Amino acid sequence: MEDGRPPLNLPLIKGENQKRNRVVTIILGGLLILAVILHFIKSGPASSAPLGKAGELNKVEIKNLSSGKSFLLLKKNDEWQVFFSTAENIRIPDGETGYFADVSKVKRLTGNLSELKFETVISEDEGRHFYYSVSTANALSLKVSSRREIPEIYIGKSGADWSHFYARFAAKPQIYLASGLIRGLITQNEDYYRERKIVSEDENDIKQLTVEEPGGKKYSVERSSSGWKFDGALVSPENFAEVSGFSREMQAAGFSEREFKEKIKITIEKNDSRSVSWSIGEKEGNYYTAVRDGRLGVYKIPTEKAEKIFVFLDKNGAKRGGRF
Repeated sequence: MEDGRPPLNLPLIKGENQKRNRVVTIILGGLLILAVILHFIKSGPASSAPLGKAGELNKVEIKNLSSGKSFLLLKKNDEWQVFFSTAENIRIPDGETGYFADVSKVKRLTGNLSELKFETVISEDEGRHFYYSVSTANALSLKVSSRREIPEIYIGKSGADWSHFYARFAAKPQIYLASGLIRGLITQNEDYYRERKIVSEDENDIKQLTVEEPGGKKYSVERSSSGWKFDGALVSPENFAEVSGFSREMQAAGFSEREFKEKIKITIEKNDSRSVSWSIGEKEGNYYTAVRDGRLGVYKIPTEKAEKIFVFLDKNGAKRGGRF
């Protein structure tokens, strides 16, 4: 060249760059394949649903290992019931009845449990168990039963997003990032799963409705295919529709631990010869207590509804002996 420099060997430089690019591509490809293999080694076997299908579950026990409180959802005679205890283990004597469970909430829980998946191993260090809330001191223990043996699972704290949390099998050290289960469903207390529906009867299925005080006033009315029979009268007593609605449709606002003392008893006789009875007791704070015959536990019902039933009976009930 005119400036005295030797000419560039452009084909040689281009060839070396291509060779270098191929080497980098091969290395990156190998690393990617290795990462995929490691992922499946760690998370592949656990990515199946470890708790089985919802329809197969017949027992769900949840225990807070920090507080020691636990409760059990048990399917007995095709009905879900709730048992709870602060003891080391929940023991159910043969024939013992628990609290009636809210079937819709239990179905949601058992259906969601079947979606539980362990995705990726976060750590195999047992020293990290407490940090991720999967230790024997601070985890939520989850035991379920079905037709096959299912290992106990420890549920830990939430992950970086709402859909993930940390978990492990109780007998194994590996901590997983898990998903599928709505964690909030197992952090609820036992009252959340108790049935709050005290009574729910269709008006057309009722033969007779009776509201009475033990030893006091009594109001009773029959129903036929043409409607309620008010002792031959065509006009119902004031507020009857509202009070009869409360008498056959009552939802609990909560639960009480106090001893129940009956003030009013309501009996619904049905066209199929069955009957349903429930009672209203004394006032507790902003609520009145209530119980249903044949069921365990004391409910709390709204004051306004209870007092309207009291007023109606006092005004329309017939005397039969002295007041209690």
